[in-house]
Order: sequence, then structure tokens, then C-alpha cells
Amino acid sequence: MTSTLQGTRDEAAAMTAHAPNHLEERLDRAEETPGAPESAAGILGGDIRIPSPPAVAIRVLKAVRNEDVTAEELVRIISSDPALAVKVLRLANSPVYTRSGKIDSVKKAVSVLGIRVVKNLALSFVVVDGINAVCGKALDFESFWRRSIIRAASACVVCEVLSRGDDNLFMSALLQDIGEVILALHFAERYRGMRREAEPQAQIRAEREAFGLDHQEVGYQFLTRWELPGGICDLVRHHHGAVGLDDALGVPLSTLKLAGRLASLFQASHSGQNFDDFSTALRAQMPVDAEKIQEILSSAHDRAREILGFFDISAGSMKNCSQILQEANEELGKLNLTYEQLVLELRRAKEKAERYASELAAVNTRLQELAYTDPLTGLFNHGYFQQLIERELARAARYSRPLSLILFDLDHFKAVNDEHGHPVGDEVLRRVSEIASRCVRQVDSVARYGGEEFAVILPETDSEGAVILGERIRKTLEKTSIQLRDITIRVTISIGIYTYKPDSSSITRAFMINAADKALYFSKRNGRNKSCVYKA
Repeated sequence: MTSTLQGTRDEAAAMTAHAPNHLEERLDRAEETPGAPESAAGILGGDIRIPSPPAVAIRVLKAVRNEDVTAEELVRIISSDPALAVKVLRLANSPVYTRSGKIDSVKKAVSVLGIRVVKNLALSFVVVDGINAVCGKALDFESFWRRSIIRAASACVVCEVLSRGDDNLFMSALLQDIGEVILALHFAERYRGMRREAEPQAQIRAEREAFGLDHQEVGYQFLTRWELPGGICDLVRHHHGAVGLDDALGVPLSTLKLAGRLASLFQASHSGQNFDDFSTALRAQMPVDAEKIQEILSSAHDRAREILGFFDISAGSMKNCSQILQEANEELGKLNLTYEQLVLELRRAKEKAERYASELAAVNTRLQELAYTDPLTGLFNHGYFQQLIERELARAARYSRPLSLILFDLDHFKAVNDEHGHPVGDEVLRRVSEIASRCVRQVDSVARYGGEEFAVILPETDSEGAVILGERIRKTLEKTSIQLRDITIRVTISIGIYTYKPDSSSITRAFMINAADKALYFSKRNGRNKSCVYKA
């Protein structure tokens, strides 16, 4: 017994002496860089060192690395550690691995399960026990191992579903976050104080900023030092990396990621989105229906609970298949309700927008009217009249057509205001506007020029035509009695007319208005209630 133990210690010393120092070298370089953040250099060097594997772990690791190890040698290694032998037998007798009857010896377990399965089981036990022995009760590692074991069990189920036999996936899933344990152990306060990022790549960046390395690299170097198989170490090093199926790690990585999605269902606070993510990712790799997905969930749940028991770790608040499906359905129902609410809100918003658009159009129309309409009479206002006469004069000159302008003014209108008041005077102006508008053609434009003075623009109209229309307005108003309550008012107008002729020299808007105004003044000076034409 003494010689065997001494031999084992010698093996451990030899392994430690020849362990790779990649992490130490990288961390040393990080510390030598001016301004670099406090790094994880102490993990492998200085006062703090990553523990060497236990004696039995060294022997199991040698067996794992040796493809030619015999069943007898593996039985001898496991049997040398009673605790390990018991765990292997318990697992071998569970429904997870066999239904062939009771297995009462390690030799029979190796025979029934096969050398590869037993090597993985033994390796997982010694690695977890070895790390727990060093970490002690410094941190809550039970929740860490619970998460890791559920992920490892899920990896087994995913491999079976996708028909991917990979001896490394169980251990890779179990140990993929072991770097977090190392960082948490040696930088407890700082690591606990870090904000945990939901997105893996964001977490990786945060760790690199804080420690110089992320948990993937720390885990890789740790497992490399323990001389775990290279396939496991590589998957741990890249488990958050992009999946490229052309790469050698592409298929194992995609399987590992899918196992992670499956495992998250059993511990996530909200399973709806996680369930959808897992279902989508699984269907991208193989056609499955809802019944098959439910079967996968059930299988992963049962296997995870069995394996947790073998590691003496409670299932905690691990959800079962029914809870996951119920939560997924409830969240889907909320999503549908939210969708209906969104449709309703969209409809309301559309109706509101249409109402606002209609109101805005009405306001714009009103603003346009105010821009060119006289508020008292509803005729074109003075400003718009100036634009119209300018435009019509340009058109008449361009096409060599006549254009006439009539200005007329109410005779003795001041007496109406003085005798009856301005409200009555305003009503008289409105009635005059209505009568004048009825007397003109559709192509003519009537405007309130100012006060009691009005203007009429007559396109395509010569002097004779302008006189006829002006007289029609004058005579109509002369014959009209404007009845306002108990007041009867009769009005007359004086008219001034100017006509632009195509053969005229260059005529301006101001000239036309001034000429018509002179003719209007002449009518007033010569007795009012008459028309006068300006002759150039």
C-alpha cells in the first residue's frame, strides 16, 4: 500500500513539474504592459497556484489519455478508490445507463457500459471532487455544479437525438465554465462585484477588461495543466465562439451550444423565450415536432436529476417538463394578447392620425382662405387682388388679349356708418359683395380693395364689355333695397374702368390700378352713381 501511494505521489510530482505554463506566460506579459488592468497573473504563479489533480485523478487521466487501456487496468484504478468505485456503481445501476439488471462490481460495470463510458464517468467524478477539495466552502459551488451537470446531461441527450457520438461532449459541457470557478476563487470580491452580462460575448469582454483574460482561456489553461484530453480543452476554450461547421470544432460546438439552450430551460426564470430559442435551434439541425421536443425535455430532465444525485447535489428549483411547457404557453398567450393589443392600438392610432390629418387639412384650408380672403365680405382681399391683377396682366400681355379692371366705391357710405352705426355698415358691405358677385361671370374676380371700395378683374374683356358689366352691377345695386331689421337702405356706386389693350405699350399693375382709380374719382366728381372709362 505504501509503495503504491508513493508511486502515485511521484506521478503527481512529475505531472506538476512538466505542466504547461501557457497561462503564466500570457499573464506575465499582461502585467508587464504599462497601464494594463490588474490581471490574473497570480492564478498560476506567486502565492496562489492552481491545484494539482488528486492522486487517483492522475491515474484516471492517464487511463483516459491512453486509447489502449485495458478493462482490467481501468477496473484496478477505479477499485483503488472506494468512493469513486461506489459512485461508478451507483451510476451504472441507474436507468440512465442500463436496464440489464443489477451491476455489483466495477468489472461488470466496465463490461456492461464500455471502457469509454466508464472513463468519462470516473473522470467527471475525480475532477469535480478534486476542485471541490481545493475550493472548499469559499463560494456557493453547488449552484455552479448544478448548472454544469444539467448542461452535461443535456449534452448526452442532444448527442443521442442528433446521433452524434462524441466522448468529449459530456466532460466539455460539465467543465466549460470552470474558468469562472478559478476567477471567483482567486478574485472573489472583484468577481462578485462584476455586473453579470446576459449576452456571453459582453461577459467575455468584461472579464478581459477586469482580469486580462476571460473564463474560457483560464478554463482551457487549467484543464491543459491537468492534462485533460485536448478535445475537451479546445471546446472549453471556444465554447462561446462563433460556430463554423467547416471548422473541426464546428459540429461539437454547435452541439454544445444546443445543449446549453436545452439546459437553460430547466433553470430560467422565464421559459417562453428560451423554449422558442431551443426549438428553433433544434429544428435548424433536424426536423422535429412538438411531441418529439416534449420527449427530449422529459429525457433531459430525468437524466439531469439522476446524475445530480450521483454527485450529491440537490436539484434545487430545477423545473420539470410540465412547468416549462406551461410557462412557454402562458408567455405565448401573453404574446398573442400583446399582439392583439398592438393591433388595436395601431387601429386607434391610425384613426387618430386620420382625424388629425383631416383637421389639419381643414386648418390649412382655413389658413389659405385667410391668406387671400376678406373676413367681412368673403371676397378676395387686397393682397390677393394685387397678385391676381399681376398674374392676369402678364397672361394678357403674353397672349395679346385684352384685360379690364373695374374699381367701384359706395356713394355716401360714411353717412350710413354715422347714422346707423358700423355694424349696419358692415352688413351693407356684405350685401353689396353678394350682389356684385352674382352680377359677374365665373372667370371674373371680385375683391374688396379697401373700406367701401371694391375691384373686379375681367380677363378677355375689352372696354365695351367692361362698361356693360359695370353698368349691370351699378343698376342692380341702384334698384335693390337692403332691408336690415326695421331699416331700409338704398345704395349707389361710382365706377372707374381701365382696359389693357394688346397693342398698348408696356403697362404695369400700378398703372392699371391708378388709371381705374382716376376714372372712379372722375365719376364721383361728376355726380356719382355713374361709370367712367379711363382713356390713355
